[in-house]
Amino acid sequence: KMSSEHIITHSGTFHADEALAVNLLRKLPRFSSAPLTRTRDTATIDTGSIVVDVGAVYDAANNRYDHHQRGFQEVFDANHSTKLSSAGLVWKHFGKEIISTHLSLDPTIKHDIIHLLYLKLYEDFIEAIDAIDNGISQYPSDLKPKYKSRTDLSARVGYMNPSWNEKWDNSQLDALFEKASAMAGAELFQRLDNTYNSWLPARQMVVDALNKRSHPQLLVFDQFAAWKDHLFTLEKELNIAPTERPIYVVYPDESGKWRVQAVPVSPESFVSRKALPEPWRGVRDEALSELTGIEGCIFVHQSGFIGGNATKQGALKMASDGLAHTGVPFIHSAPVTCTSVDGHTHSHAAGADHGHTHDIMDHPGKFNDRELPNYENRDWSERAFTVGIGGPVGSGKTALLLSLCRKLREKYNLGVVTNDIFTREDQEFLRRHSALEPESKIRAIETGGCPHAAIREDITDQV
Repeated sequence: KMSSEHIITHSGTFHADEALAVNLLRKLPRFSSAPLTRTRDTATIDTGSIVVDVGAVYDAANNRYDHHQRGFQEVFDANHSTKLSSAGLVWKHFGKEIISTHLSLDPTIKHDIIHLLYLKLYEDFIEAIDAIDNGISQYPSDLKPKYKSRTDLSARVGYMNPSWNEKWDNSQLDALFEKASAMAGAELFQRLDNTYNSWLPARQMVVDALNKRSHPQLLVFDQFAAWKDHLFTLEKELNIAPTERPIYVVYPDESGKWRVQAVPVSPESFVSRKALPEPWRGVRDEALSELTGIEGCIFVHQSGFIGGNATKQGALKMASDGLAHTGVPFIHSAPVTCTSVDGHTHSHAAGADHGHTHDIMDHPGKFNDRELPNYENRDWSERAFTVGIGGPVGSGKTALLLSLCRKLREKYNLGVVTNDIFTREDQEFLRRHSALEPESKIRAIETGGCPHAAIREDITDQV
């Protein structure tokens, strides 16, 4: 009869999931010296104290962790949809204990840290092994990859099996499995150590910086930290409103100088929430300082995603000026007055004839049904008229407005006053769908007329 502490997995060709699962189990004191048997014999499997990746049974109460049986659909938790392999099953049931053992963390005190590491290691390391072993593609099948990727852990473990034309026996294959298991485990625990010693402190630095912000859209670090992934995660966790999310991050570089970096729209994106001002881009040193009026400027990248300054104060000034920059040229008219030069009183009182109405356009039929101003005595050579365009994000309001402005300017030499409210959602939608031509611009003109017609919130240099 086998020992009560005995690990069993399948014989034959080995894979990354059971190689990692076995190594993980051996990190626990009760399995650290347990022998391993690789077999497909049912009677032998039934005698094992813990069985992974073989046996066609998933029963955590009896330490059975296979995923090949019909009907198996176990996932890590409600927030993940990837079907588990033996590696994911072992991590799901033993991962927190493995972390606390490896890092000597008291689970009664450090449970929050352990849970963060538990999720992080699954998402960054183990989930890919689960997906590959279960034949789940990383991207839709109709997409053609631009290059081959065969250097991941699952591939490298696979390469450790003998070639089809090599001669081998079971003892040789078992020895190769042990090497593969050690390699898989070494990489996971190296990742765990790095996550604990580097990723976790960086997360705390981002938490502290968010709590200490003097301006909601400006994040400042006194030393460099890998902030990007943490920022997006914490914005969701802390439910930070879009208008309160950082636009620029200021931090020192390795030379002791300072950087101001634009936050991207997503961790993987090259598009910034708001790039540094377009006139600064590609300019360097004294020319940049003269252009910005800020001492110590070193550079701004041609894309505007990052810039540099010799001092912290200079970098902060670049960031604050970047936040204030609209990218839109304004034409300022005379101050607002209640009475025009012709004695016309501009009134918003009910029934007043001032060229436009103020009822809310909340459904398309309202425009044709509403009472219109009296146009009979209007001198159209001197008076403008107002057009209202309503609709949700992505319905084409701004695209239509751009087209109208361009055509009126080109064909009739007419300027257009707009109060288009352009939000970050608009910006992301239009960029994502390539709806804007790079040369398309809108001039926002402060007319000195109705206050609500003189406001434009323009946060992008692309429009």
